[in-house]
Amino acid sequence: MAEAFSWLVTDLLNQDGLVGLVLPATSLFNRESERFRQSFFTKHEVLRVTNFANLRDILFGREKSGVLPAMTMVYRPSVDSHHKSHIIHYGPFSVNQITTRRDKPWVITINESEIKPISPYEAEQGEMLTWKLALWGTHRDKRTIERIKYLFPNTLADFCKARGWGTGLPRQGAELRPQCENPRWPKAQVKGQKRFATKILNSIMPRFRFSIPYPNILQEIIEDQYIRTGEDTLYLTTSAPHVILSASWQNFAIYSDDDFITPPRQMVISAPRTPSENEDYLRALTIYLSSSLVAYYLFFQVPQWGIFSQRGSVITREVQKIPTPIFPMKQAKELADFHRELVERERRDKTHFISDLLKRRKIFGQFNTAEINSPLSKNTKILTSREKQEIDNFVRGNNEELQRDIDNIVNDLLEIPEDIKILANEFIQIRLFLDKPSVREKITRKPAEVILLAYARQLQKELDNFTTGTAYHRVNITHSNDLIQCVVEITKENVPIMIDEDSIKSGDLTTARLLERLSQSLRQRVSQWVYVQRGLRLYDGPKVHIYKAPRLVDWTRTQAMDDAADIIGQVITST
Repeated sequence: MAEAFSWLVTDLLNQDGLVGLVLPATSLFNRESERFRQSFFTKHEVLRVTNFANLRDILFGREKSGVLPAMTMVYRPSVDSHHKSHIIHYGPFSVNQITTRRDKPWVITINESEIKPISPYEAEQGEMLTWKLALWGTHRDKRTIERIKYLFPNTLADFCKARGWGTGLPRQGAELRPQCENPRWPKAQVKGQKRFATKILNSIMPRFRFSIPYPNILQEIIEDQYIRTGEDTLYLTTSAPHVILSASWQNFAIYSDDDFITPPRQMVISAPRTPSENEDYLRALTIYLSSSLVAYYLFFQVPQWGIFSQRGSVITREVQKIPTPIFPMKQAKELADFHRELVERERRDKTHFISDLLKRRKIFGQFNTAEINSPLSKNTKILTSREKQEIDNFVRGNNEELQRDIDNIVNDLLEIPEDIKILANEFIQIRLFLDKPSVREKITRKPAEVILLAYARQLQKELDNFTTGTAYHRVNITHSNDLIQCVVEITKENVPIMIDEDSIKSGDLTTARLLERLSQSLRQRVSQWVYVQRGLRLYDGPKVHIYKAPRLVDWTRTQAMDDAADIIGQVITST
């Protein structure tokens, strides 16, 4: 309805009129709207798009989770299709808003980093990726996605087919109903078989990502069922070995030797038991699909993730297209052995944590040995808020540790280029938290000196690579609670300059006061409800001074690459 209205309203315009509408932002991202985008951006000249997807909770309230994210669009009918101006895209992030109120947006802050130009001719292609990159990425991310495709030209579906496992993998689970509500629903002879119970797995505290921890997760089906949607009965029960993948990406990816029926929305890859190396290939695939590299790639391919939902909601046809390596047998064996160790480690760490927690509560004796392994999903009511927070902190820390080890082995074995590794890891482990209000403080805290040291070294590396040995750069950082100053100096040294802990220092009282005043001057009030937040770079002969807020998200190695590119661009355009 909104798309039709946005098109027809131009009939009411004067010759020099403009349209300004508030519309669902879904029109920029839905796969079903691709033809609309192609026609709309071809027939109209769009001047401004403001995407409020990241402010959806603030604008409409967390209690209204069903409300679609909004955007505003200013446009007019196209007069000359060969001479259109760039589309100015503004995508505000709540983390950059200066107001402390998170329930009502009385003030909006315009951060310069959130404004990007979009080619009108790129928009005419109708691709969802254009708008996903406009909100979440940069030209560097676009190039990286293409490089990942180049590194691994085969898709996940291609890999499974080449291994002889079948076509159209992974396959989505069928939706079964106990009663026949439609005569067209076929009957499934599944009585006595097992069904994977996603809700039970998700209710377990702490949650498991890589294994089926308790037998009750595979529930016996009492009566035959009817297939409402999904594959026919030939594919309902997938024979082990197989891997079940969560539709909420990175929620779980579980290899199993047990036969079961995959529930709706979840995905499964099944392989024959022979040859025996199929097990190793499935385990290797589980590790690869759990990596930050794959999550990074998939984020930019699916419409919901980061736009409609904080969860990593994915769609099966995009998972089938994931660029996938061939995995020589030696690689597959090494990844499979790592998977076995990972499963055992997750079980051991979480089981020990549960036991320790119950012992501290002195309720150990209330459960028998079997119950001790799965009490928290049944007894969450007896846990205090402090204990629940302790569980959350443990799960977060444990998952981060496991994820680091997964990423390290995937990146090393597959020889992922260093810059791709940095972009993928930091995007999933840092930037993606911009869409999770509950843990946003993780990326807005002041960066530790070790983080600033990594930023400085990456910035120097990018600039030294550009000058190719004709000059080398010195980088020093001074930090305070209000602002961080990075000074880059091009030198006449004929060898690279060491950057160590002495290059990172805390500002003295005079410096701290100066940085505080400078920080305040970078925030300008332009009206009662609008502020502009600027960054600052000062070019002073051989030195460049960079000033930014003391937030982790602004001082990553990825940001160092972007800052180096900006400095290089400024130098090139000024000469």
